[in-house]
Parts: sequence; structure tokens; C-alpha cells
Amino acid sequence: MPRKEDPLKIIKKDHKEVKALFKDYKKADQEEKASLAGQITGELLLHMEMEESLFYPEIEKVSEEGKNLIQDALKEHNEAKMHVDGVESAQDNSQRDMHMEELEKGV
Repeated sequence: MPRKEDPLKIIKKDHKEVKALFKDYKKADQEEKASLAGQITGELLLHMEMEESLFYPEIEKVSEEGKNLIQDALKEHNEAKMHVDGVESAQDNSQRDMHMEELEKGV
């Protein structure tokens, strides 16, 4: 029987992998940045969906403090999603870079 992986370990691993992608993004040329931006935003959206659908509901059940933490996290997710939209609709490289910088701050 396959062993279930600890959700917290998965989340921590995702954060580490995305941080590495952001480092690559900073060193990349503009063409590579466009590709990496798509990869990073895709990973972030998937990660946020996993947290919101699997992890957060369980935390909310534990305590009132857990509910408050989740509300703060959801606000951060909404801000991140706004920056993902900004990356996807950026008119130029500087706009994309600005949104990517803001996304990195939240990881």
C-alpha cells in the first residue's frame, strides 16, 4: 500500500522549489524570464489551490486562531493571484518583473 506524503512536507518542498525558480528568473534573459514566469505562476496557482482546498480547511477546524491565520493567508493568496494576473497581462518586461518581484516576496 502506498504511503501518503505529509501535506506539510509537500507545501515546504513546493516553497523551496519555487524559491529556486525565482533565483533562476533573476539570472535569466528576457526570453527565459517569460518562460520561467509562466512556470512559476503555474506552480504558485497549483500550490495555492492545494493549500486552500486541502490544508486550510483542516487548520480551520482546530481553533479560532487557526481560522484567523487562514483568513490572513487567503488575503495573501488573493494578492498573489492579482500579481499572477499582472504577470499574464504585462505589457512589457518591466511590468512583468515588477509583478514577479511582488510574487517572490510572498513565497
